[in-house]
Amino acid sequence: MDFFFAAENIPFAVALLVMLFISILEGVLVLIGAGFSEVLENLVPDIELDTDISTPNSVSRVLAWLRVGQVPVLILLIIFLTSFGVTGFTLQHILNDSINWMLPAILASIPALAVSLPATRMLGGVLGKLVIKDETQAINKKDFIGQVVTITLGTSSRGSAAEARFRDRFGTTHYVMVEPDTDAEFSQGEQLLLVRQQGSTFFGIPAGNQNLTD
Repeated sequence: MDFFFAAENIPFAVALLVMLFISILEGVLVLIGAGFSEVLENLVPDIELDTDISTPNSVSRVLAWLRVGQVPVLILLIIFLTSFGVTGFTLQHILNDSINWMLPAILASIPALAVSLPATRMLGGVLGKLVIKDETQAINKKDFIGQVVTITLGTSSRGSAAEARFRDRFGTTHYVMVEPDTDAEFSQGEQLLLVRQQGSTFFGIPAGNQNLTD
């Protein structure tokens, strides 16, 4: 424990503890019908793979290189935190055993990042092929428009999104953050029809709106 929580190892200890916390949180939320992974996914904009270094949007380029948009963000986050923590501890353990000295945390984080980022890309690609369904059995976020969702957590009001969920035609449950497209307010259990998207937030109107027809 002294080695685990040594000042030189704090970044790696924090990474592994956060990874453990996220894993437990996801398991608990799944049991109660919520979905942290789906909400996290909606916080990241849709991007296309772009490895051309001449393109101006460097953030999208880095995210695409890490396979964000191809592999669930939660999986990539867990892989990164695990590989970063394990790599850092392994390096410090080797140094501590061989010369009885460890690198300062900031310096040790540099080689740990150099290993964990490519590892995230590589392992993300492998795991993505195992957990992602065929495109014929998945719907795009653009197809969320027109879906009827049920508020599952919080109150949805103008400027304050709440968590909602729906099940697509393939039986997959999706979780979104939704605000009303009017000045109305919706509580847990009420239903909304998604009519538009802005960033990671969807907007809806009452599913029983009398102005709607088939």
